[in-house]
Amino acid sequence: MLRVIRQYLLDLECKRRHPELYDDVLQAERMEHCTQAFKRKTVAIVGNANSIFEHSSGKTIDETDVVVRINQGAPINFIAQGGRTDILCLAVPTGRAAISETFGNPAIIFVSPRRAILSSDLVDTVAVLPLQNWKVVSSLLGGCRPSAGMIATWIAHYLLQASSVSLYGFDWKKTKTYYADKMRRKHHNWALEEALMMKWAKEGWLKLPPPSSRS
Repeated sequence: MLRVIRQYLLDLECKRRHPELYDDVLQAERMEHCTQAFKRKTVAIVGNANSIFEHSSGKTIDETDVVVRINQGAPINFIAQGGRTDILCLAVPTGRAAISETFGNPAIIFVSPRRAILSSDLVDTVAVLPLQNWKVVSSLLGGCRPSAGMIATWIAHYLLQASSVSLYGFDWKKTKTYYADKMRRKHHNWALEEALMMKWAKEGWLKLPPPSSRS
């Protein structure tokens, strides 16, 4: 309960200091400006499952028109992960310096509804996914909280209008996040996310990741 109250108070203070982050019309305009150069192209979304290191997909990833990475998933093995980052989908607290050091200078889309965790040095330079869009993705999962990878996939198809979307490093928590010290499953419904992505693959616009030995 104390955690919920603390988060509520942080959100109130953030809204007071940065009302623009809560303006869906403004953020939709920023999203359009941020994504314009990446529209109607092939997209690779590189997740952070440890199983990504079972494959040598790096060259294929880097040959894609647009490479999207997620949270703190900076490449550490170019053979498996490639090296480029065109878009960073961010849902965790981190600052500009850390992003520049590990990813270079990608376009940044903040995809969490928790605006208060966005670093102050990113407020004026990133696009924030409008809350209305976040709710659309959540509704596809029965109201569950979508992961950053889930949102990135939705953005690629519905906002970027990608000609194709390919996933790498996704196994829906069959292995841990490669930069995490332990497995964390509690925040998202991974079974629902996997089922939805399987459905999208059957629709023909999403290419699923190479199978993991843990599948």
